[in-house]
Amino acid sequence: MQLLSHPETINPALTELCHRVVAHLGVEYTPSHLVLDAVDYTENAAVLDEFKDIAFSWTPDRPRDRVPQYLLELMRDPACTHLVWLSRRAIAFTEELFVWVLSHELRHIYQTRHGFPRDCVRNKVQELRRATSFMTLPPSIFAPEEIDSELCALRTVEAMFGSEELNAFLGSVSLPRCPYPAYVHLLHRTLAACPS
Repeated sequence: MQLLSHPETINPALTELCHRVVAHLGVEYTPSHLVLDAVDYTENAAVLDEFKDIAFSWTPDRPRDRVPQYLLELMRDPACTHLVWLSRRAIAFTEELFVWVLSHELRHIYQTRHGFPRDCVRNKVQELRRATSFMTLPPSIFAPEEIDSELCALRTVEAMFGSEELNAFLGSVSLPRCPYPAYVHLLHRTLAACPS
């Protein structure tokens, strides 16, 4: 894995944390490139909306237009097969939330290589959505590959920081994909039915 920072070097502790997360998850999750981008793109209309988000994963079958020049050059490299891009917002997160976001994106890398238990996730989420406590959650958050990536994030934060720290973290932070406490409960219930 090639870890790059743009435009300048990022805190060595953060790069070490990236390596720890990737090592924890294993080779199937390892991207060819991991980019930590400290540039603020919020007012830049020349780039894709993904650069205004927290993070994304990329493979060569996805578009390369409207990306910053440094990244376009990287994406053109045949060795760039699986890229994870993390924004300046992600770089500034607490350790736990950074690990959450990074492991979520690394799970997308895994999914492109090996798939995931799509039917289990989809069926459980469809079942749970009928419960009154989950009816107020926005429908846009229920894509099986996104829920699966969130379950990976939940497992990773727990494995790296412990159950107590995970519970404290989830009780004190709004998750980027969905800030509502009911979402955390939905993830726990889905994880119980789809543990891998």
